Amino acid sequence: MSLSGNRIPQTQAAELCECYRASLLDDVLPWWMKHSLDPEFGGYVTSRTSTGRQPIGWSPI
Repeated sequence: MSLSGNRIPQTQAAELCECYRASLLDDVLPWWMKHSLDPEFGGYVTSRTSTGRQPIGWSPI
């Protein structure tokens, strides 16, 4: 990959796209669905630690 011209070869772009898609669908979204639902107030909590807990001092606005 070259930064000159800001272009990624099409084959590499396709590989990156598949890698990002798989990561999003297999890892990121399932983690957020498990850890972000707010059973107390409804909706979603977007402030979480890497273990899925609310940060110390966090409170809903």
